[in-house]
Amino acid sequence: MKEVLLEAGIQVFEATEARKIEGHTVVTHAGSVSAEKIIIAIDKMEPQFSRFSNETYHAQTFLSVSEPLSLYVLSEISASPTLDDQLAQIQKKYPGTKWAC
Repeated sequence: MKEVLLEAGIQVFEATEARKIEGHTVVTHAGSVSAEKIIIAIDKMEPQFSRFSNETYHAQTFLSVSEPLSLYVLSEISASPTLDDQLAQIQKKYPGTKWAC
């Protein structure tokens, strides 16, 4: 993804401690960066970082690679709750929360 963004002329600032967002400016530990559009890709948003911290939900995804699985193992995995099921449970727990993926 990073290479695609860079090829499109988009600047990527990695390992940059963002302290807060003010309008179209991200204030970092080393200065500030201004842009018309800002994409935030962080692990968990702390309350002091943004007024939106209470309106976001922390979710993680993982990718695994394995040998081909047996039909039994596949049936066991597919019996697990799907991401949609998990999100539905979260929405019930936190009604009125705005979601973005």
